[in-house]
Amino acid sequence: MKAFSLVEVLVAVALFAVALTVLSMSINSGYLGLISFETKIEREEDLRFIRARIPYTLSKEALLSGGKMTVPHGDVVAWRAELDASSEVVDYWDIKMEYEFPSTPHQVSEHCRRFVTGWTDSIERSSKIQSKKERTATDNRLKEKTDA
Repeated sequence: MKAFSLVEVLVAVALFAVALTVLSMSINSGYLGLISFETKIEREEDLRFIRARIPYTLSKEALLSGGKMTVPHGDVVAWRAELDASSEVVDYWDIKMEYEFPSTPHQVSEHCRRFVTGWTDSIERSSKIQSKKERTATDNRLKEKTDA
C-alpha cells in the first residue's frame, strides 16, 4: 500500500490554503464593491431628494441661513448655500450648495442654476431690466450704423 509523503501533504495543504485565500479575498472584494455601490446609489437618491426641495420650497433668506434635512435613507444632512445673482437675467440664480453627510467623512459640493421668481427685490429687478434695455438700444444703434 502506497501513501502520500509528508512533503506531498504539506504542498497540497499549502496550495489549498492559497486557493482558499484567493477565493475569500475575491468574495470579500465583491461584497465591499456591492456595499460601496449601494451607498453611492443611496447618496445620489438623497441628493436628488434634497435638490428637489431646497431651492424651490424655501425663501431666499431661509436658503442662505442653511439648515438640516432628514433624507429618505435616515441621515440628517446639513447643508449650506451661497447665491450669485450676477446673471443679467432677472430671477436667474447661480446657487452653490454644500451638503455634509454624517455617514461619510467628506462634503458634497455642487453648483446649480435655478429660475426662482420672487427672490429678486423690485429695485434690483427694475435696475436689471433698465440696464438690459439700455444695452439693447445701444446694440441696435451700433447695428444700424454698421448696416448703413
